[in-house]
Amino acid sequence: MRIFLLALLLCCAPLQASSLTVHECRGAMGEREFSDRKPCASALRTLQLSAPPPAPAASQTASAATPIQVRRYRSTTGRRVDIRVSYFCEEGKRSWYQHTPCSNRAATSESGAGKQAKVKVRQSRVARTQACREIARPSALLRRGNERDENAGPYARAMNRDPCE
Repeated sequence: MRIFLLALLLCCAPLQASSLTVHECRGAMGEREFSDRKPCASALRTLQLSAPPPAPAASQTASAATPIQVRRYRSTTGRRVDIRVSYFCEEGKRSWYQHTPCSNRAATSESGAGKQAKVKVRQSRVARTQACREIARPSALLRRGNERDENAGPYARAMNRDPCE
């Protein structure tokens, strides 16, 4: 490792303008040590290296940074969706979390006397981290509609396609 570091220092730094002195010494156990402070008693050699270039100012690096691009993917319904947004879907007394928009079709549910009542699916946007936290929460099993939560299967996790990671 130390030989690699020395070779890297020698390759990267031209030896014309010397402003840094590095001493190679032999340690107590026979290992090679490098020091830029003072020469040791068992010095093997002394290297003269040029000074590194100055670091850029903080204002230069901030202005050069490019804005973060919002990554998008195509959902199963063919719509483009921001991957950092999930949805809280409600249908009557049932509620679940999805990473794609909820289906806006009206569903039918049975009421008390065997009648069919139309129930509309409502959705609201939530943060992806909140949706993932609510899906993974142990008390999610008590929420009606939790079977519709959008969980990544083993294949999606193995292919690094889990939206919650």
